[in-house]
Amino acid sequence: MCEYCDLGRLLAEVDSTDLRGLVKILTTHAVSHLSISAADVLVYDPITQKFVNAGGTGFRNRSLEGTVWRWDETPAGHTFADHEIIRVPHLAKLKDKYARIEELIGDGFTTYIAAPLILRDQIKGILEIFSRDGINPSSQWLAALERIAEQGVIALDKSLLVRKLQRQNTKLTQATDAIFESWAASLELRDVEPQGHSMRVTEVTAEFAHILGFSESDITHFRRGALLHDIGKMGIPDEILLKAGELTDEERRLTEQHPTIAFNILSPIEILQPALDIPHYHHERWDGAGYPERLAGNKIPIAARIFGIIDVWDTLRSDRPYRKGWPESKARAFINDMASRQFDPDLADKFLKLLNGGDRRRADSETESHRTYLETRFHA
Repeated sequence: MCEYCDLGRLLAEVDSTDLRGLVKILTTHAVSHLSISAADVLVYDPITQKFVNAGGTGFRNRSLEGTVWRWDETPAGHTFADHEIIRVPHLAKLKDKYARIEELIGDGFTTYIAAPLILRDQIKGILEIFSRDGINPSSQWLAALERIAEQGVIALDKSLLVRKLQRQNTKLTQATDAIFESWAASLELRDVEPQGHSMRVTEVTAEFAHILGFSESDITHFRRGALLHDIGKMGIPDEILLKAGELTDEERRLTEQHPTIAFNILSPIEILQPALDIPHYHHERWDGAGYPERLAGNKIPIAARIFGIIDVWDTLRSDRPYRKGWPESKARAFINDMASRQFDPDLADKFLKLLNGGDRRRADSETESHRTYLETRFHA
């Protein structure tokens, strides 16, 4: 009985998203404890009503993994239909009946047994057992197979559920981000931002954060914050935003409210709460002379400090209604001159080094690919 407890423990320790790893543990255990040649798992897809080979142990022909079968193309179909263990003592006799048999015979198998993986009266898959030397199962052997199947289906069901939730979450995230992108695009339609500004600064911020070592979760929030960094300008009248000449003190005061407007617009949206630092604080300055809260130094959130450099760089390099974009050398000089005043000096230094080709001592392929990406973006 202990061996089945061990199987349950091993299956429980596998990452639920790692279906291949789960199947490997289950089939390796089956091969070892049932004294068979090979085992695999067919996962049933209720949408397509087909079986997908999720992997196995003991096969010479590794191309079997990932193959897809209709229920009537494999003897496993009887297991699916009857919800019972079936045994095929002589696979060769079924060669003309099922398309799949020829591949199994080609792998040297002579005997086949299939056990349904059923939970809550629903079939999740099939545990297939193969032998090259034949099997004459005893009642104890069949009981052992059933126990292995019972342990396997619990882990399989959890894995399939987690993967389904991940797919749904991915679709929801993609749909949500598409909405955010449309919000950002609406600013460009008002000619508030240079064409493509929001997407450029978003991609470069994400790449810079990756190089700096931030997690993928953090980078997701950075991307959203960068994309929506100027959404607060929706609340500023066009005659001020599009004014070609110098702003009056009152007009400047109104313009400087856009980070607060952005915070008020975005903060009720739960998914955006971790992304608020960039829209809210990207106009703060290292010396404390920024807005809206006059934060200084490290009191400015790191996301806003990173983004603030990239936002200014792209703005300087872009053509605006009242001026042409600056040449690269002039924009570089500005970033360098404003380090320790407008920008975090350490981040500004790293940014400029990346523009200059990065740290040559770190010439690994990943760093090189990041450097090339950034140079392409910055020099466009």
